[in-house]
Amino acid sequence: MGNIKVKIYEDKAPITASNFLRYVDAGLYDDTSFFRTVTLDNQPND
Repeated sequence: MGNIKVKIYEDKAPITASNFLRYVDAGLYDDTSFFRTVTLDNQPND
C-alpha cells in the first residue's frame, strides 16, 4: 500500500521508542496493516 511516517519522541519515552525502532529495523512491521480508530475520546477538538 505504501509507507507511513511516524514521529518518535525518544526524549519522552526512550525505552518504548528504542523497542519500537528495534522492531522496525528487524522488519517486524513489513507487510503489516495499520489502522486508526477514532472515538470521541481520542479525536482532537477541532
